[in-house]
Amino acid sequence: SLLPRSLYFLNTDAAAHLQIFRLEKDGTTIKQITSEPADVEFYDVNQNDGRIVYISNNQLLIINADGSGRQMLLDGGTQDVNNPFLTNIQSAVWSPNGETIAYGFGGLNLYALATGVSNRVLENQVRDIGNGLIFPDELYWPDRFSPDGTKLAITLGYYEGASLAIYYPAGDSLVRLSG
Repeated sequence: SLLPRSLYFLNTDAAAHLQIFRLEKDGTTIKQITSEPADVEFYDVNQNDGRIVYISNNQLLIINADGSGRQMLLDGGTQDVNNPFLTNIQSAVWSPNGETIAYGFGGLNLYALATGVSNRVLENQVRDIGNGLIFPDELYWPDRFSPDGTKLAITLGYYEGASLAIYYPAGDSLVRLSG
């Protein structure tokens, strides 16, 4: 085969929605994996079994590598265009062992696939400044687990910028990076 493994990417389908596609190891064969009624906004591939976690239409979903077994894990509901950080699902990443999905929704959440239980480990820090306006002081969403799964790089989102931190799931601690 030309490639060491399949390559996943976003491309538009016949309905002009972004969907997940896979280029097979032969470097020629392309297969559409998702067929959502809205754009796929983010995805991550489980390196153990090829399952894909993705976000579409403010829903957190998983699907098997062949496109079968679509399952909704979370419906974020209607998005608030004035305060999107309150209602939008942001980013989703697999742990290296494939047992946990980290995602952003009202803070940093860890979803255990074995139990189907989601725990919010960091709550977004927001302030109500009146007249229906909510100000984000610090928001949390995942970027990537370390190869051994003991650390999770996360984005710290602010009103006009962002920073990076490391979250340690086992100790439930956050280390902000400086500089």
